[in-house]
Amino acid sequence: MAGNIKKIVLQNFKAFNGVNEIDLEGKHLLLYGENGSGKSSIYWGLYTLLQSITKDSAQTDKYFDFLNDENLINKDYIFHLNDTIGSGLYNSSIGKNVQIEIVQEDDKVLNLSLGGLSAATNKTELENLNRYSDFLTHRLLINFYNFRNSQEIDLWKVFTRDIFPFVYEDLDNGVETIENLVNELNNTQPFTVNAAGEIVPSVVQQDYFDYYSRISYVNNEIYKWVKFIENEANQFFNEYFDDNKNNFIINLDYTDRLYYNFHKIIIKNNSAEFEVMSSYKYLRTPKIIMKIFKKVKNHWTPITRPQTFLNEALITQISLSIRLALTKSRAVNYPGQFLVLDDLLVSLDMSNRDKVLEIILNVFAPKFKIYILTHERSFFYYALDKLRNKGIEKEWLVKEIFADEINKKPFINDLPNKLKKAEYFLLNHDYPACGIYLRIRCEEILDNLYPDKEKYKLKLNNDGVYETQFQNLNDKISNLEFFCNQENINYEEFRDLKTYKS
Repeated sequence: MAGNIKKIVLQNFKAFNGVNEIDLEGKHLLLYGENGSGKSSIYWGLYTLLQSITKDSAQTDKYFDFLNDENLINKDYIFHLNDTIGSGLYNSSIGKNVQIEIVQEDDKVLNLSLGGLSAATNKTELENLNRYSDFLTHRLLINFYNFRNSQEIDLWKVFTRDIFPFVYEDLDNGVETIENLVNELNNTQPFTVNAAGEIVPSVVQQDYFDYYSRISYVNNEIYKWVKFIENEANQFFNEYFDDNKNNFIINLDYTDRLYYNFHKIIIKNNSAEFEVMSSYKYLRTPKIIMKIFKKVKNHWTPITRPQTFLNEALITQISLSIRLALTKSRAVNYPGQFLVLDDLLVSLDMSNRDKVLEIILNVFAPKFKIYILTHERSFFYYALDKLRNKGIEKEWLVKEIFADEINKKPFINDLPNKLKKAEYFLLNHDYPACGIYLRIRCEEILDNLYPDKEKYKLKLNNDGVYETQFQNLNDKISNLEFFCNQENINYEEFRDLKTYKS
């Protein structure tokens, strides 16, 4: 599709020092990288760029201002400035040298830096990508599990962090995200703070009337989304996790809604608690309570504390159903829409890992470009095997990323090209690492010389490469002599291999 991402350009952003181009060629991506390698910087680059369409430049400039604690500027870039022009002898304009950019296959450019989106950025395209793309990270499931046995499951924080930034008013047909609507209410309460730091309520009645009207509107929009997601989540869970058995019902209740008034406050003094009224009005934090009902003899029985009485695998399935159902509802085949998964699947138990990966590949990959980022090598090869078994490996870029301590930037490499790695380490004077990758590549070459795989007892490993029964390079070279004699091949040209190996 014309809107698919051709490349991502990150300049002095988080782990990426200098200008870095990440070629995606309009394909899906499976990327392995250890923690600290820079893979999550790719996630945050895409997330920050797309979310910028819902914010003004004052809100996004904090990411490019080294004086702001929330800045996302590469630290080695700052250290380099300190070394070359002196510490602190530069101003905030250095943020112009920190950029996030997407180049699409039709050569549309989407670019964010200090001052906001560039003049070349197609804002309509960026708004649509933000509306129809999605981001899921391992943090999502942590938020679902973080409840004591005695607590009701209040998903307000989950919705605030992982849902409201991505959905728009009027069930995605409006122009403001739910996150922005809630933030506006928090930031425009009808009072001022005087020079002494005291809260001074507004005396204009129209201010209160307008504020209550907006609260009512936002409450209604949140309620519509909660009920929509509840319905979609039940369908998703039943179809993909419950084999259409209808054993469970997920109920989401939007309660203690946004409300601006005097409220009771609990004051604790040692072991005693006192209930008093607040001295001024404030905006109440709502709740979104999740309840689960289980079918028992054709009756629906409430499970009062799901986190106690349901096993972790089932709670995970329910949590994923709530979030993935929303993603599925947005799969509208918009050109270039993508879904980024940052270590989401590695946090799953094995029973769910395979099931969710199947959902990703069968349900979402036909509509979204999928970018799977993982720090777990075993899951990486597990997913790679899945792509090969399905015959869709050519639709994917399979890469790994690792930290380059010499050039202070991540290095992204194709798999399983061990020779390129060896050349890289040679140029950077890491000779032990170079030798390791040369040895691995030599073993691969020797294994793949054999034309009759069964005759010479070869088998496919996780990388899709044939291996002999011998475990080290010395044995494989010796086996080569036997092979040459069997096949009437002159072995003399290979005789010095053991010398070179040593």
